[in-house]
Amino acid sequence: MTPPLLAVEELVRRYRRPRAFPWRRGEAVAALSGVSFAIARGRSLGIVGESGSGKSTLARLVMGFERPDAGRVLFMGEDLAEAPPARLRQLRRGLQMVFQDPVGSLDPRHRVGRIVGEPLDMLDGAARGDRSARVAAALRSVGLGASDAQRYPHEFSGGQRQRIAIARALITRPALIVADEPVSALDVSVQAQVLAVMKALAAEHEVTYLLISHDLAVIAYVTVDVAVMYRGAIVETGPTAAVLERPLHPYSQALKEAAPRLVAGRRRHRTRPAAPPGEPAAAGRGCAYAERCPLAQPRCREEAPALREVAPGRRAACHFP
Repeated sequence: MTPPLLAVEELVRRYRRPRAFPWRRGEAVAALSGVSFAIARGRSLGIVGESGSGKSTLARLVMGFERPDAGRVLFMGEDLAEAPPARLRQLRRGLQMVFQDPVGSLDPRHRVGRIVGEPLDMLDGAARGDRSARVAAALRSVGLGASDAQRYPHEFSGGQRQRIAIARALITRPALIVADEPVSALDVSVQAQVLAVMKALAAEHEVTYLLISHDLAVIAYVTVDVAVMYRGAIVETGPTAAVLERPLHPYSQALKEAAPRLVAGRRRHRTRPAAPPGEPAAAGRGCAYAERCPLAQPRCREEAPALREVAPGRRAACHFP
C-alpha cells in the first residue's frame, strides 16, 4: 500500500517551566501527549483547538524545528529524525511552511525576489533552473506580478506579504505545506483573499495542507479532514463537514457553540454555559476535559478515554460521545 504523505505516531513533547529556585529543576509540562494522525495526498487536514492546546508545537515537530521526546514523524514513509543529512535535504524539498506573522517571517533587508527564491538553495543546479523565472512564476501563482520581485516587504500590505510567504513555500513545488495560523493576523476581508489563493493552489498544484487554526470557518473552507486538539491530545477526528455539523466530543461542541455567528447584520459570539463546579480529574487519571465538561460523570474523572471509532470515519476520545 502507498504510505500516507505524512504520518505522525505517538508524538510526545515536554518543556520545563523556569526554575523557582536555582537548585531545583523546573517542572516538566507536556505540550503534546501521544498525538497520532495521518494525511493522505490530496486530503488536507485541519488542526483546531484553543490557545495552549499544542497546535504550534505540533507544527514545529512536523517541520523538524524541534525533536520530539518520543514518537516519530514520517514524511513519504521516511522518518525525518533518522534520515541522513543528504536525504533529509531531499525530503525537505517537498515540505514547506507558512508562518502566522507575515511581517516577522520576511526579512526586511532583502528584496522579495531573494526571499521567495531562498528555498531553491536546497535544490541542485539542474533543479533550480532559471531562478528569476521560477520566482516570477511563483509570484504570479499567488496573484502578484513578476516586477514585485524587486520590491521590499514593507512596500506591501499584510495580505500581500502573506501571499509572498505562500509563494516562497510553493517555489520548490512541495507536496505538503504546513500553515500555522496563516490568516489570523489579517483583516477579515483580506483573510478571504488569502484563503481563496490557498484553495486554488491546492487544486492547481496538487498541494496538500496541514492547516493549523483556532478558526472553524478557516478550517471548513480549506480542509477535507479535521482533528480537534485539547491540552496536547487529539479528542476528535473525522471529515471536516461532519465534525463541524455534528460534533461528537463535548469540547468540539463547545468550540462550535463559541464560534461567532452573523445575527441581524452583526456578529454575535455564542458562548457555552459554564460547567457546573466539580472535582478536577486526578493527575494522570481521567479525562482532561472532565473539569470543564457539563456532561462529565464519575467514570470521566477516573478513567482516561481512548481515541476510538464511534461512527464510520469518526473517532472521539469520550466515554459518552
